[in-house]
Order: sequence, then structure tokens, then C-alpha cells
Amino acid sequence: MRGCARVARIRIGVGNEAKPGTPQKPWYEMYLKYRRQRLLSGWRRNVGAPFPKRLYRRCHGWRLIVQIVLLSLLARTSSLEAFGQDAVRMSMASASAAESRQTANGTAGYYNLQAGPTYWRFGSGLSLGYNSNVELAEGKQEGDFIYSPSLSVQMKWPISQLQALNIGVGLGYSGYAQHSSLNTFFVTPNSGVAFDIYAGDFVIELHDRFTISQGSYQDPTVTGRGNYSEFQNSAGTLVTWDLNKMVVSLGYDYASSLEVSGGLGQPNQGNEVFSGSAGLVLKPGMTTGIEAGGSLQNYSAATTNNPYSTAIQWNAGAFFKTQVTEHISMNVDAGYVVNSPESSGALSTAQQFAGYYANLGVAHRVNRFVQYSLGVGRNVSDTYFGGATDAYTANLSAGWSFIHKVSLSTGFNYERGTEVGFVGGETYYQYGPTISVGRALTKKMNAGLVYQFVDRNANEALQKYTLNIVTLSLSYQF
Repeated sequence: MRGCARVARIRIGVGNEAKPGTPQKPWYEMYLKYRRQRLLSGWRRNVGAPFPKRLYRRCHGWRLIVQIVLLSLLARTSSLEAFGQDAVRMSMASASAAESRQTANGTAGYYNLQAGPTYWRFGSGLSLGYNSNVELAEGKQEGDFIYSPSLSVQMKWPISQLQALNIGVGLGYSGYAQHSSLNTFFVTPNSGVAFDIYAGDFVIELHDRFTISQGSYQDPTVTGRGNYSEFQNSAGTLVTWDLNKMVVSLGYDYASSLEVSGGLGQPNQGNEVFSGSAGLVLKPGMTTGIEAGGSLQNYSAATTNNPYSTAIQWNAGAFFKTQVTEHISMNVDAGYVVNSPESSGALSTAQQFAGYYANLGVAHRVNRFVQYSLGVGRNVSDTYFGGATDAYTANLSAGWSFIHKVSLSTGFNYERGTEVGFVGGETYYQYGPTISVGRALTKKMNAGLVYQFVDRNANEALQKYTLNIVTLSLSYQF
């Protein structure tokens, strides 16, 4: 029973698009849009993923909303997931959030209410589903029906010409028809506060992101705990200096995690994370650079699965991003990572881990009907229950648009992980396909149907399970 829940969502930020019919944007809005685009060109080095920007521009209105809903159900990694390679992860989280805000900026009618100087977007959702193995058990499997209502609100306040406050919160509840002990509240990963300050060539982002996870099966290190949930919070700042041909960023975050339900009384975790990167624009659409960082990891106590109370982790590497052709983009990053437990307060089973991390991501828009993305890599994550975990992952997702107003998405995920923070750690395998179909019922309402199969194997007894999940969802934007 281990893990740090990986909430399956796409991060949706807060933009600056008013309702149709509002006056022309002032010059500073156009300037901010230009600056964001320049900065994002040096930041986007995430793996697995995002489709090319021109796809977002074409996927407006109902099509954008439907694809966001479907891809959020296919995604398997949150930027607030395991505390591994923290410096790289925190920097990527800020870049992803900034890109989400820019996507909102370019979507006509994204906000549906203007109150004074602020712009608001409200949404609601309801999903009904069936899980064939709610306890993630290897032996006797018990299925149940699940209902999940949810509400979301996003707000943007352009405080001045060069300052903007963005707030987004998503709340929900998962209720079980027969297993009421598994009922839980959740907070979606797109929840948080961000304050952007633009000063000349500098962009300063102050942020606080938080989530309460749901869906234990989404963390492959969790078994036998159907109601596993944890609270994760990351507060800090990222300063980016745009030098035209080079983009330099420095960041600091305090990341914490604590058990909400379904665990075994594991200790709380708090990390101080420092990050830095420098990207050089070789030519339009091609960026390369270096990244480095470190983290001070602290646990309230040492346990069997996490046999140390403090540890130091550092990483150093390089990244490369290029637009191979008009319709193909590629991201690569690789480096070296070391996790060293402090001897003071550590159990005898604690051990150091050192190795490489590497990721490759390719996105291809074949034509206006088909696009896909592929991501493979090896990363070290400091999981909430199992200490440092060495994981190999492969993710393939595709979008198919053959029928008017209907979106079809398919995906396949594979992960092989080994707990390396202590002697005798578990080795697990988890894989499975996902199929999603979505349709816009009205201008404001969308429906989706998702099927997912998950198979988990391990080298320890009673740590294996399979499950089937079918979910029907409705979403409404006010």
C-alpha cells in the first residue's frame, strides 16, 4: 500500500478573454500576449505531450472544450505528483500553468461573466461510473457504482497594465452506492492562485497550487486502498528573464504532502525545492539549454517504506525542443539525479540512489482528422509511501475527428517502477488502454463516455490487481 496519487487531469489555467462584443484589447494586453508567447517558446519541454499550438488555435469553441474533457481523462500525470526531480518538475508546472492561461487567452468567449475589472468562468459537472475493483484487491474483487458531482470557478483580474491575478478552484465529491466508507471529497489539480508581474524583460510568477487526489488506481504504487487520498500543496515563485535569444529562469517552491484518508498513518512530507534553467533559441522553433536543481526533503518520521526523515536530492541535465516539420514537434530532456538520505534518523535499510533520467516526447498532427503524441522516459520520484522510486514510463495518446461534433480519443499507458530508497523495495508493472468518446450536446453542455482497463503486477504477494472502469460524464459551462 504505497504511493503518491497521480491525479489524471489536464491543467486548465485562467486567461484574459472577455465576452464577445467587448471593446478592442488595449495595447498592453497585446504586449502581454506577445511576452507570454516568447517565454513559452523557451519553457515547453514537457514530455508526452501537448499537441502543437496551431492545433489549439483550430480547436476553438465546443471542440476545444470536448477535447479538454477527454484528454483530462486520458492524462496520467499531474504536475503536483511525486516529489521526484523536484526542480525540473516545479519549473515544468509553472510553464504548464502559464501555457494554460495563454490557451484561455486565445479562446473566444472563454470567460462568461465580467464583474467590474474581473473576468469569471463557472462550470459544473456530473459523472456516473462503475469500477469493477474499488478496493484494488488481488483476491475477491468488489465492484460498485460511483457518482461524482463537481463545481469549478476561475477568475482573472488585470490589476494593472503589467500585473494580473489568476485564481482557479475545482471541487468535487465521489460517492459510492454500496461502499460508503470510500466516499471522499477532492480538489482538482487546476486549483490555485497565480500572480504574474511583468517588468521589462522579466516575468515574476508567484503561485500557490493545491489538490486533494481522487482515484487510488491512478497511482501505480497504491494497492488495497480504494479510498487513498492525499493533500498536496506547492507554493513559491518563478522568475524568468527573457533575453530574446536566451531565456533564464530561477525558482523556489515549498512542496508539502499529507495523508487525508485510506493510508497507514504515514508521516507528513515537506520539501524545499530550488530550480534553474537557461534555454538558447538556436532558430525559430528550436531551443536547447541546461537545467539543474536540488531539494531538501523532510519527513516527520522514518517508517519501513520510507526509512529516513531527511534527504538531499539534486539533478543536472539538458533539454532540447524543436519543430521538426510544420506538423511534428519533439521534446528531449536528460540528466543525472542523486537521492541521498541523511544518516541521522535513518533506519539501516535506507540507501542512496544515483542514476540518469531521460524523456522523449513527440507530437504529430497527421491531418485535420488525426493527431497523436508519444512519450517515453525514465524518472525518479519520491513517493509519499515508498520513498525514492525509479520508474520507466511509456504513454501513447491519439485524437480522432472523423464525425462532426464528436471527438474520439484513445490511449495506452505503461509504467515499470522499483522502490530504490530502501533495501528490498517492491518492483511493480502497471499498464492499460483507455478509450473516450465525447460530443457537444449544446453550446454549453458536453457529454463524454470513457472506458479504462488497468492491470497491475508486482514481485510481492497480494500486490496485484485488475480493474475495469466505465464513466459517463456531463459538463456545463455557465
